[in-house]
Amino acid sequence: MDKIRNLSVRKTILLYMAAAVFCSFFLSAAIVRIAERTQRQIWWSYVYEEAYFEAVEKEGPDYVADIPRPGAYEMTRSDYFVSELCDFLQTYTVLILSMAGSSGAVFLFYRNKLKIPIEELAQASQKIAGNHLDFRIAYENQDEMGMLCKEFERMREQLARNNQILWRTIEEERMC
Repeated sequence: MDKIRNLSVRKTILLYMAAAVFCSFFLSAAIVRIAERTQRQIWWSYVYEEAYFEAVEKEGPDYVADIPRPGAYEMTRSDYFVSELCDFLQTYTVLILSMAGSSGAVFLFYRNKLKIPIEELAQASQKIAGNHLDFRIAYENQDEMGMLCKEFERMREQLARNNQILWRTIEEERMC
């Protein structure tokens, strides 16, 4: 788990995006397949079966029988609505799910990889601006954000040492 947690920012975003693409692809395929089957079931209920089976018997290299799409006037309102919804899903599911998956991946990446160190650095910079140097930055990951936090901590320690030296110098001058 530490190895995954300490992946670089670039590798982590690639991992999140790959997972999003993979999930979006399979979910899209399943939804499109279900929409196709549902639409065919609706259309099948409006087909004159004897004529269809006669057409199937005549199939050849130049002729393929298919379930014809019934017109809106032939279908009930609910069947027409479901058939149109299936068309919409077959056309736009991949686009919608890939956008949603990518957005979700970016959100999760930010929440899991960037949010905590950015908040810690923001709080630390506010404390330093208020001349409060008696704190520590506790972010310990070995990724780029962890290195940035370590460097910020090193800077805070150096500022604290410089302040101590300055105060000692001032005290020494006062004593003399």
